[in-house]
Amino acid sequence: DAMFDLENFEFLDLGQGESWERIYEPERFDYLKEPKSPIRLFPHAGVIQDFVDSIREERPPHVGGVEGRKAVEICEACLRSAQSGQVVSLPL
Repeated sequence: DAMFDLENFEFLDLGQGESWERIYEPERFDYLKEPKSPIRLFPHAGVIQDFVDSIREERPPHVGGVEGRKAVEICEACLRSAQSGQVVSLPL
């Protein structure tokens, strides 16, 4: 089993067994004062650009509906786990 800890866009930690590893820590910014900060938007820019390019080039996007649904499922599992305090296994 593994666990993610995401704290207010400040870091992402991965817990496995008894150990935790910081796997992502973005540059700091005030997301309330700068909701459109390039730092906040950067992780999404490539996916959005590929989606636009796929329409223009009449090809499937690199990240399609199947992957998008998996991401939504992971988010739903995170919410269920936070609400229940229990481990939520995938697939739902």
